Amino acid sequence: ASERARSVCVAVVERIVQEILASDEEVARAGAPKRQSTGARGSASDGSPSRPSLFKTMFVLASVDPQLVVPHAEMLIPYLRDPREAAMSVYYATGVLERALPAASDASQRVLAECQRDVVALVMKHGQQKVVEGAVKCLCRLSRVAGDFELVQSLVKRFYGFLQSASARGYP
Repeated sequence: ASERARSVCVAVVERIVQEILASDEEVARAGAPKRQSTGARGSASDGSPSRPSLFKTMFVLASVDPQLVVPHAEMLIPYLRDPREAAMSVYYATGVLERALPAASDASQRVLAECQRDVVALVMKHGQQKVVEGAVKCLCRLSRVAGDFELVQSLVKRFYGFLQSASARGYP
């Protein structure tokens, strides 16, 4: 029974990836905005699943078994850089990467470094607190896997400097 359940989960992940890629193709063809808004049942106005719900489902599956999403982890990295992507999609994508990349036995240092750079950029530039929280968690996990904490230390130093300067100006 567990092998059948795993097979169904793999099929669900494959379908989610197909939906995300189909949405990307639709955007490229029509120049339409990415599907972000949801109706009452978590679907876009055209009846297809919303992007955040697709990323959230992938996140839930990655939380149960990271190996389910490992084959698609590298595909998610560009979504961290896309300013048109919904904040919740980015948040769930960082959660999937936080779980999947450490589980990938063949994750290259290049892929880990690329993801770490993109996550640092999210921390520095994204305005949504939820996205920043997810990005920091992902960065810490990936740094532990890579055995390189330079980016985390650099980020902490930057924030400490910011707090010191804010304190010097009289901000609480």
